[in-house]
Amino acid sequence: MLRQVCISFVVGLLVPSCAGVPSTHHQSELSETERAEYLRKGQQTAMSLKKDLVSELTAAISRGGPVQAIAVCKDKAAEITQAVAKQGIRIGRTSWKLRNPANQGPPWTQSVMEGWKTTRLNTPSPAQVMVTEDGKIGYVEPLYTQPLCVNCHGVDLKPEVSSQLKKLYPQDQATGFHAGDLRGVLWVEFDR
Repeated sequence: MLRQVCISFVVGLLVPSCAGVPSTHHQSELSETERAEYLRKGQQTAMSLKKDLVSELTAAISRGGPVQAIAVCKDKAAEITQAVAKQGIRIGRTSWKLRNPANQGPPWTQSVMEGWKTTRLNTPSPAQVMVTEDGKIGYVEPLYTQPLCVNCHGVDLKPEVSSQLKKLYPQDQATGFHAGDLRGVLWVEFDR
């Protein structure tokens, strides 16, 4: 059962990276070749982060359930994210309902999230590549709530999960999601 849930979780994380033809903001500022290259680089960078996070979360859940996974998010997620980032590349996850205020994304991610709020996993939004206001290249893809995610981000949390979240994240807003809901975005920013 856990294996099937984990496979569903991984597949759901991968779908947005592959969905559809990417739309762009400021398309005229990038050639088609540049846009395709940054889309490829963004997808590769995002995939590395998702793979590493899912691996850690799956292992933690196997060891001690969702409460153990919360510890991974608190203690290891930033470290894993920084390990994926390279010189000239920033990466992160953000949402309009943050659990950790340190996960506030760059300003350009906010308008993308607003536009995607009504999308769901069964009608995913394609990844986007854009030139940001400060001249960097931004890549962004949706993060949809997977069945496994509702253990810590859902509506009806187990008391021990709710208690741990209140203890570690007193201002947590990242609950109330259903499987398939847009929970936020994964973003990558490249120096040009």
